[in-house]
Amino acid sequence: MFNICTIIQSITKPNMQIIKATLINPVDKESIEFIEHAGIAISEDQILDYGDFTDISKQYPNIEVLDYSDLVVTPGFIDLHTHIPQYPAIGKGKGELLPWLNNYIFPLEQKFSDNNYAFKLSEAFFMKAISFGTTTLTAFSSLHNSGTKAAIDAGLKSGVNLYIGNTLMDLGEGSYKHSIDQNIEDSLDLISYIQNSKNHSVKYILTPRYAGSCSVDLLKEVSKLAKEYDLHIQTHLSENLSELEFIASLHPNYKSYTDVYLGTGILGSKTLLAHCIYLSDTELSILKQTGSNIIHCASSNRYLMSGRMNFAKYDEMNLKIGIGTDVAAGYSLSMANEMREALETSGDLYYTKKSDQLISPQRIFFSSTLEAAKILNNNRIGQLAKGKQVDLVFHKVYDLNDTDSILNQIIYGNSNVQKVIINGIERFSL
Repeated sequence: MFNICTIIQSITKPNMQIIKATLINPVDKESIEFIEHAGIAISEDQILDYGDFTDISKQYPNIEVLDYSDLVVTPGFIDLHTHIPQYPAIGKGKGELLPWLNNYIFPLEQKFSDNNYAFKLSEAFFMKAISFGTTTLTAFSSLHNSGTKAAIDAGLKSGVNLYIGNTLMDLGEGSYKHSIDQNIEDSLDLISYIQNSKNHSVKYILTPRYAGSCSVDLLKEVSKLAKEYDLHIQTHLSENLSELEFIASLHPNYKSYTDVYLGTGILGSKTLLAHCIYLSDTELSILKQTGSNIIHCASSNRYLMSGRMNFAKYDEMNLKIGIGTDVAAGYSLSMANEMREALETSGDLYYTKKSDQLISPQRIFFSSTLEAAKILNNNRIGQLAKGKQVDLVFHKVYDLNDTDSILNQIIYGNSNVQKVIINGIERFSL
């Protein structure tokens, strides 16, 4: 698959070094830090300090300098919503969400019961994501406990920062579901499996698929488990109009799709909700009050003809918003591509007068880095700063001198990723 590049699997971490490059760093929603001749002092997996190269080299004299003056360095990208078992389905099948799931995705996900298949597919998935500059992934596995363990093993081998969960389901036609007890038993087993690995790069995240495949009782058990083990939760919300009708018929005692999650206790500051296209003002207020997080999946929304999420409106409400590639409805594991899709969706909404403002490249870059890290409550990633983890992406841009457009060159594809370092270890290099 990677005949033009090298995937690095070395576990040897470097001694103290200074990296010299042009630096782009997220600061807040509308601003980025730019240092044309930057120095980043690192020691194994930690950033010691950074700033102007002359100042850093004086502060840390007589140590090795790695000169990447012709490249731009950014923090690693953070993909907050994707599906590992769906990777082979990119571009396959059309139609809206529910028929697409039943006809293409559920049958494909069942192949994850084969551990060897699950490991090899997961390995390819992580390698591809890393090659695009993604250093942290929040991912759905399949229903299968053993297949999820194989994916965890592949994640450990790749070195990616990984939040992963087996997909929890107890409703639906056919056999692709488990009892509530089996779902919870599998979750507990995977929590133990990850803890026993003694590797902090992989974390378990509770993963109820959505309110259409989870009973109220299962969702309540997920809420209990999240509180007991202090875990994040990931699921889907308000992706498709037919889906909304289905949820209303399935859960008639609740006022809305969001109310199902509120009533079962799974909303909160550690909950990631993908899509969130069709939310009423009441539902948005619930997400605001509970501190829940919205994950924007622009390319997936377009591919399945689901609709367009109004990022600018949600941002004005100060809701927390991350970005997800949502493979396989999303067609690429590239976060740069997903940032571009989000910007173009914003432009389309503005042009059609369904939004009164545009989102900026700086805003979407923030969502893909530092804001995503905050959503994960992980203060080690998402930004280049003293004490942070050494997760670095090196980009070759067409025009390094045009400082105003360097970020746009990265987002709009006039660049390519040359090297990726995760937790101080080089994991990809052209």
